[in-house]
Amino acid sequence: MHRPRSYRSARSDADNERMNPMLATQGTPFFRAGNFLLERSNLGALMAGAFGRLPQSLRSQVLEAATMQYVPARSPVFGRDEPAPVCVGVVSGAVRLGSALVDGRNMTLDVLGPGDFFADLACARATHDLETIADSRLVVLKAEALRRLMQREPDFTLFVAQTLSSHLQVAYQAAAHLLEASLEERTLIKLLDLSAKFGVRRDDEVCIDLPIVQQDIADMVGCSRQRLNVAVRELVLSGTVRLSQRPRRIFLRGSNVPARVLPEQGRFASDATASSVRHCR
Repeated sequence: MHRPRSYRSARSDADNERMNPMLATQGTPFFRAGNFLLERSNLGALMAGAFGRLPQSLRSQVLEAATMQYVPARSPVFGRDEPAPVCVGVVSGAVRLGSALVDGRNMTLDVLGPGDFFADLACARATHDLETIADSRLVVLKAEALRRLMQREPDFTLFVAQTLSSHLQVAYQAAAHLLEASLEERTLIKLLDLSAKFGVRRDDEVCIDLPIVQQDIADMVGCSRQRLNVAVRELVLSGTVRLSQRPRRIFLRGSNVPARVLPEQGRFASDATASSVRHCR
């Protein structure tokens, strides 16, 4: 089984020094972040999430204290009852956040994309599973570094609290949808959420560029895989969804479907999700 490894640039130290952000020109594709290099496109993705709302000085402190790990697709970042890194941010790729049911089955709670963070303040042992869905680069903050930042930086403590509450909000919304929405509506809402994180617009369609399996989506909308197939079939018949077999991808149709938008392009993709649910039904 693959395990995470620290990410290091293949460039020499001399090359890295020449790419110091204080000296780099606007066109340079890399810049120094803490003890490692980030591609500018990856920085833009990281900044699209809550991390981008931190003050510049605090972002620098976080990156200075963090390490970057490259984790191949379908590999564990850490599992339950293992020592937890405590705070993990997705730079590129996709990470499945899961937990175990009473009967021992694994359940997908959410899929984290670029800019998303997960914090586990149990500190000693992890309470959730984190597993990559695609090849991923992750910013990892260990327990001791997290404690130091929280002790001296109130803004960072607020950031961690907001990260935790955002995952609680996802759980509350999922519970509300179970009571108020049909399975077809819940499925569409989740597909729109995934589209906002991973969607790539292609003409009048948005491709959810994510190698996700049916069981993951079924877990997140609260149904069996068989019932999910029925709901997706209804969405296909209505013209809202199109399926591609090679490679397996889901396409959402409509000009109002959200796709991933980086901050420098004017807005966050998630801002459009609520109105898109109404238009795509």
